[in-house]
Formats: sequence, structure tokens, C-alpha cells
Amino acid sequence: MTQPQPSPAAVPPWAWLATAAAVAAQRTALGFWPCDDAFITFRCAYNLAQHGQLAFNVGEPIFGCTTLAYAFALAALRLAGLSIPVAAAAWTAVADEAVCLLLLRLARDSFGDFRWGLLAAALWLTHPLLALNGVAGMETSTFVALLLAYVLACRTGRFGLGLALLAGLVATRPDGLAVAPVWLYAWLRTGRPRPALGPTLVAAGLAASYLIFTLTTYGSPLPQSALAKAQACPATAGGPFVLALSFVASISGLLSTWHWFLAPHFLLIPGLLYVVARFRRQDATTQLLALAAVCHAGLFVLSARPCVMYFQWYYAPFLSLIILPALRGTPAVARRLREALSGRADLYLLGLLSGGALGYIGVVRPLYAFRETHGGWPAHVIPALIAGNEERLARFVFSVYLSFVVAFVVGCGIYWALQLRPGRPLKWPRATPALAAAVFLAVALLPLLFDWEQMTLRYQRREAAYLQLGAWAAANAPRGDWLGAKEIGAFGWGAREYRIYDELGLFTPAALRTDRPEWLPQFHPALVVGSSSLDVPLIKTPPQYDGYETVRAGHTIVAVRDDLAARWHAAPPEVK
Repeated sequence: MTQPQPSPAAVPPWAWLATAAAVAAQRTALGFWPCDDAFITFRCAYNLAQHGQLAFNVGEPIFGCTTLAYAFALAALRLAGLSIPVAAAAWTAVADEAVCLLLLRLARDSFGDFRWGLLAAALWLTHPLLALNGVAGMETSTFVALLLAYVLACRTGRFGLGLALLAGLVATRPDGLAVAPVWLYAWLRTGRPRPALGPTLVAAGLAASYLIFTLTTYGSPLPQSALAKAQACPATAGGPFVLALSFVASISGLLSTWHWFLAPHFLLIPGLLYVVARFRRQDATTQLLALAAVCHAGLFVLSARPCVMYFQWYYAPFLSLIILPALRGTPAVARRLREALSGRADLYLLGLLSGGALGYIGVVRPLYAFRETHGGWPAHVIPALIAGNEERLARFVFSVYLSFVVAFVVGCGIYWALQLRPGRPLKWPRATPALAAAVFLAVALLPLLFDWEQMTLRYQRREAAYLQLGAWAAANAPRGDWLGAKEIGAFGWGAREYRIYDELGLFTPAALRTDRPEWLPQFHPALVVGSSSLDVPLIKTPPQYDGYETVRAGHTIVAVRDDLAARWHAAPPEVK
């Protein structure tokens, strides 16, 4: 491994303050929008603090919460007097700042200049998938911070600390074990030194605590929720290929659920490919970051389960790890591009490509997303006569797309014509790299804001609706009754003191072998909430069950037990 530049300058305090201000500005602008999975962790942490059991349903110790360390932290903050959502918002913001500081430190080692870390932190805070997962209440930021600290410990030869951080990674998310080869690679390349005794004992204690707790509490070190997801989404022959492509696509923000718009971060891909092609020539920090990214992504690629693409937080570690390696290769790619673009016609081509990318980011993708979500800026621009008719809207979107393609082809023709007329060589100003970085970050805000609008709209129609339904059940259902749901997070948080029958089997293993008509007579739940129509088509003719009345609540179908139907009609929940 090539060693980095000797004695790089220390990171000054103003850089720490700059990243803290950036995190505060991002959080202030985006807000805090916990997703359904985050509410699952909230409820488990609440039961740990309130009832002394790390379980979704009190009295039923099922290993469904895969982020034990995060749940313990939220429970501790709950005991300290904070509400769990407030604690989660504060904890994840601090974790975001830790990620930024670690990027500064790693950039100092890799580039010999911490200022590359400032750019990396800005890219991390503006990537739509990473930023919106950060404000979704998940453990993602904590996991990424531990992962970067683990790479730094391996890079600096503190292998005992590396083992302790690896144990912390597994306690935060079991897939943290996938990066264990990074420690082994660094340890072998540095001559197999003996790890420090103290941190090694801490690592052994954390590993033993994890095993003892999971085995005595749940009877298994493997989460039931992971087994349920594996059963619900079987492996396919083409799964590895599809998943490998999805990790590359995630750099551009192209993933389902929240992320509709192409992020300009795709410009990092050439730099990343450059580093991969010259892996042996890279410095130790770049090598370890790239290896960790490959190891973690490889766990999901080898699983061959395409449903992984529905869980954006699985991509966050990969994206966080490749930012610095991609930046490491970007100057070399930029130098070659600068050599190639030596004339004014080439400058025109660069403008054409940039304008095409901006047009796609700002116009074409939002229009296609509008057909699905009816949100974003097109909702304020397209006349109701077009927006209200699916056929007219489809023709309108296609015509805009066709016009975009034609304009781009015409632009390429103009470039070809300019090539026939040689001009004077073009001199690039010295400030070009700084100006390019500033324009890049400004453009990066567009897809982030578009996706944020989609996420908030989704929250109002899904999580907020589930919270209202849970609150209604808690106010009207007899204490001790069961409730049922497919998406249990926000609904279960709204009815924290009620047991929830989880139809997906994350916390109710029997659900993997039982359909609703079979378990309804056994548990006789007061309320059963179906999936939001944002994820599955809303059934035009809802199924009917003996002893229940099926009603619609916003984007959800609810089965209300007959003895509560009158209360429902008298005072239904306010669901959008």
C-alpha cells in the first residue's frame, strides 16, 4: 500500500465549526421525518425504558429490532427525561456531525489536505439518499460514523480499537460483520502486530454481551426480522447482477420509494472507476475505504435478493465509504478531461452535456415522478385539465421528453458543425476547480429538495396516517385487545401499550405461515390496518371478514371489529 503524504496539516477548529453549521443548516431545512422502520425501534426502546423488555410486544421476546445499540441509547435518553423522537433527532444529528469530522480526518490522511474532507462532507450532506435517511430517525448515521472510525483505526494501526469498533458495528447492525476483512487486510499488510490488550478486551466484552443478551433473551443471535425478510423475498438467479447495478445507480440517487430524481453525484463515478482500476497505486486510506465499501455491498449482492432495493439504508454505508475514494480519482479524470477539451467547440460540448443533465434532473425526471406521486413543482405548473386526465398527462410528459431528446440531438449537430471550424485554444482559469465544486453543490440541492418534498408528502399520507390510526385504537379499543397491521412501525407507536399482530412476520413468526382469515378468529383484534396504497394498489373491492366492517381511511383499508364500528363512524380518525 502506498503511504500518504508525511505530516499532513492538522484539521483546524474552524473546519469543525463549519461542518457543525452545515449539519445544523441541513437539519433545520429538512426537519425530522421518522420512517416506519424507525418507529419500530422507537417502540422497542420505549418498552425497554418503560417495561424493562427490549421487545416490540411486551411479554413476547422476539428478536426483531436489529439495531440493539441504538435502541439501548434511545432507552437511556428516555430514562434521562427526553421523549424518544426528540432523542432520536438529537442523536442522529450528532452522528451526522461525527461522520463529517471523520471525513475531515480521513481526507487529511488520504490527500494531505483536510479541505477535501469539507467537500466530502458537503457531498454527504447533500446526497438525497444519505440526507433523507439521516432525518428518517434510523440508526444509519450512527452505523456510518462507526464504520468510518473503524476504517480510521485500521489505517492508523490501532487494531485493538478496530476490533472494539467492529463489535460496536455488529451491535448497531448485524451486517457490520461484513467489513471484518478490512481489519484482516490491514493487519496482514502491516506485519501482523499484536493488538493493544485493553481495546481487545473491550471488543471481547461487547461480543460476549451481544451473544449472552440475544441468546438468553431471544434464544438466537440472528434477528427474526432478517429471517422473515429472507423468506418473503427469495433469492433469484439474476439477483446478484441486478443488485450490483443498483449499488452503482444509488450513487446517482436512483432508488425507489423516496428517490425519484437523478442526483449530480453520478459525476463521482468516473473518479471511482479510476481508483478501482489503479487500486494498488492508491494510498492506504483510499484502499481501506474502497475495500470496506466492496465488502459491505458484497454481502447484499451475494444474497441475490432483489427486495434489498426497497431498503435504502442498506446503501448508505457503501455511498459514505466511496465518497473519498471517488474524490481521490476525480482530479486525475479532470486533468484528462481538461487536456481533451482544449477548444471552444469542446467548451460548447461541456455546456451541452451540463445543460442536458440539468434538464433531465430538473424537468424530465420530475415530470415522470409527477405521474406517480402528483407532487413536486409540476403540481403547481401543469393545468388541471392535463393533470386530471391520465391519458392527457401521459401524452404531455412524453411530448416534453421527446422535445428534450430532439433539442439534445440538435445541440450535438451544432457541436459537429463547430468542429469543422477550428478556433483558438481555450485557456482555463485557475479558479475553475473551485467554481466547478461550487456549481456542483448548488446543483446537488435540486434533487435533494425534490426528494425531500416527495418524502414529506409520503410521510403525511403514510406515517402520519398510521399514527392517527394507532392513536384512535388506543383511545377506543379495550385495553388488552390485540391490533393487527402489515406496516407496524408508526401504527404501533401510536398504540404503544397494545400488542400488535405483525402480518409480515418480523415480530410474529407465526404470520409467515398463516393468512389473515386464519389468525383473525384466534386473536380477534380490535383493528387491522392494511398497507398504504403508496406501496401497493388500493383494492377497489376490499375483502370482508366475519365480525368486521371494512372501511377506507385515507390511503389505507382498515378492518374494524363490529363492536367498535359505531365509534368509528361517530368519530373517525383524521386521516389524509
